[in-house]
Amino acid sequence: RYVFHTSLTMEGNSAMGKDNRMGYFPTFGFSWNAQNEPFLANTKEWMDEAKIRVSLGQSGKSPNGASLYLGAFSSLGEYMDLAAIHPVRMQLDNWKWETTTEYNLGVDLSFLKGRLKFTFDYYHKFIKDLLQTDVKIPSSTGYTKIKYYNSGKMENKGWEFRTDATLLQKKDW
Repeated sequence: RYVFHTSLTMEGNSAMGKDNRMGYFPTFGFSWNAQNEPFLANTKEWMDEAKIRVSLGQSGKSPNGASLYLGAFSSLGEYMDLAAIHPVRMQLDNWKWETTTEYNLGVDLSFLKGRLKFTFDYYHKFIKDLLQTDVKIPSSTGYTKIKYYNSGKMENKGWEFRTDATLLQKKDW
């Protein structure tokens, strides 16, 4: 009658600074198969499934590449018999994982031996610390852009409804 699910995803990425190299993303889910309850025992002839679901989960995204947080220098050649270098990539120790958190509430109903099905879902998705790429910065900093930058938030919410019906079902067709 009751189904519980939980997990913890741990991800590591060398593109991140040493303090944020690991990301931890939990998930939790619960569903109640109400059709198995004694008070719905007399509905088994026409109702196959009555399930209520709720879930909460997180996932993460990190920059692509290796050791991108490290500052880098490049050679300009020689200047007065000495090697000349210039900075090409800024040291970025404070990157964070782009984290997506999603809530979901759903209902599944099935009737007449699976011939009529309804599914309803309400979801709310929230993303924080968005990873923007190639962000332009003032050249007075000595750089023209940053490869990755944590900024912004995004939110998406809505609902979905689905109906499935088997109008004609024959053994040979």
